[in-house]
Amino acid sequence: MKTITRKVAFEKAKPADLAAGGGAKPFWYLNRKGDLGAVTAEESNESLGIRKINVIPVTEVQEKAGMLCKVRLNTYAATIENISIYESDHTPGDIYLKVGGRKVGTESHPKWQHDVKLTSQAKAQILSYVYSLLEEK
Repeated sequence: MKTITRKVAFEKAKPADLAAGGGAKPFWYLNRKGDLGAVTAEESNESLGIRKINVIPVTEVQEKAGMLCKVRLNTYAATIENISIYESDHTPGDIYLKVGGRKVGTESHPKWQHDVKLTSQAKAQILSYVYSLLEEK
């Protein structure tokens, strides 16, 4: 099985962490209640329209910035690239994702526009799969 090595000591989520739930809570993506009932820790999930989650290694510069890996999401409708997975600075063992965007607006008032918005189920599937690949350094 492919693994991703973390930079810091790694602690798996505890049941109390999972009970919290919610998108802003640590380990929310591991909770399988409600809308996340169809989420698995596999690289594909037909019920969510996900054909395959491809994990791409990071460069040395990206790793120094705290990035664990990049992800290419192959769905039945499209391929979505530029998804980055990071380690949480606030909760040991937790991870989160960012979907790339483009800078719009003026130089003095820049804003980021995200052309792709992922559902919470798709985000949870990606994070659950990457989480299953993690190991301590």
